[in-house]
Amino acid sequence: MKHGWYSRAALLLYACRVGSVVAAGPASDTRPGDVERGQMLARAWCAQCHAVERGAQPPFAGVPRFVDVADMPSTTAASLHAFLATPHGGDMPAVKLKADELDAIVAYVLSLKVR
Repeated sequence: MKHGWYSRAALLLYACRVGSVVAAGPASDTRPGDVERGQMLARAWCAQCHAVERGAQPPFAGVPRFVDVADMPSTTAASLHAFLATPHGGDMPAVKLKADELDAIVAYVLSLKVR
């Protein structure tokens, strides 16, 4: 499986894309989500490629760790919802999440943010 999509350039484009979503309108970071369920879902669906736990390293070079995504200045609940709810192409599989699953994963990623 190629991981060219996960290059540093792609991360920069992701940051710009997410930033533009946030700039487009007001965002709420208070959307409820079950952090523990989000961690469980991330382990089941995302850990094959991403480091989903704090301190873990991804199995593939260049794949963003969830803690790094959480610490991006542009990362908010709204930006994560927008990113995860739209097809992103490349090597990242299209995942269709139910609203409560999406809320849970977003809550988990945001819980990793260094305060």
